[in-house]
Amino acid sequence: MSRHHKKCSSNGGTNAEYNISYVPLTDHRAWHGFAKNLLPPQLCDLINQKYLDAEWMFICVRRDKMENGKTVISMKCPACGETSTLRWDEASKAYYCPLCGAKLIPMHGRR
Repeated sequence: MSRHHKKCSSNGGTNAEYNISYVPLTDHRAWHGFAKNLLPPQLCDLINQKYLDAEWMFICVRRDKMENGKTVISMKCPACGETSTLRWDEASKAYYCPLCGAKLIPMHGRR
C-alpha cells in the first residue's frame, strides 16, 4: 500500500491523518499520472472536456457547499439557459432545474 495525500502538499495539503489514505501503489501511480496535482475544479474540467460522454457532467462540490447532507449546486441550466439552484429528486436519483424541470446530472448508486 502507498501513502496518498488527498490534498497534495503542493496545493497546501498536510500530513494530518485526515488527509492521508492508503491505496495500492499501482493505483497511486495511475492517479498521479492522470490527475497530476490538479485542483478538483481543474480535474472536473479535464474529465468533462476530454473523457466523459457529453450526456453526463462530472462535478466537484466543496463539502461546505452542502445543506442537510445534500449538495447545493447553482448553475446555468443547459435546457432553459437560466441560472438557478438545482433541486434533488430522490425518486429519479437526479438533480433537476426548478425553473423548467429538466433533469440534470444523473446520479447512480448512493450519494
